[in-house]
Amino acid sequence: MAKTTRLERLKDHMIVPQHNNPKKTIYIVKIITVDFDLLSFMKDLCASLGQPYEVRIAFSFLMSAKDIQSYVIAIPARPFNQDHRMVLDRSDRDKLLEFVGKYSHTDLLNYAFETRSVRNPFEKSGYRPQKLVTMSVWITKLTTF
Repeated sequence: MAKTTRLERLKDHMIVPQHNNPKKTIYIVKIITVDFDLLSFMKDLCASLGQPYEVRIAFSFLMSAKDIQSYVIAIPARPFNQDHRMVLDRSDRDKLLEFVGKYSHTDLLNYAFETRSVRNPFEKSGYRPQKLVTMSVWITKLTTF
């Protein structure tokens, strides 16, 4: 039997809350492969949602220093799309899609690495970004904003 790492156990998944609170956040995790197209994914996602909603996008990644590899999880507190997270109408959606369409996998990895630990930057520790692993998306629907 082949040995698996914890990263090999990661898979695409979605968590939909089952509570009756007016504020609900759907959580989606998408594995990033070499052929993953962020813009296409976000177009499909936005087409399935009715406004208004908030969408936060963050990325998990691998970083390494010497022979040490470390996995850094995505967190909603530092969304990649901070200035485009509120989608109140079609114009906001179009701005979000235009924004995400500008970035390559390398751009996203560097952004995730540089912004993940602002007070104690990873690059000062000798770590370097290695590979994007997942994209996490938190979609919050409210009855009213």
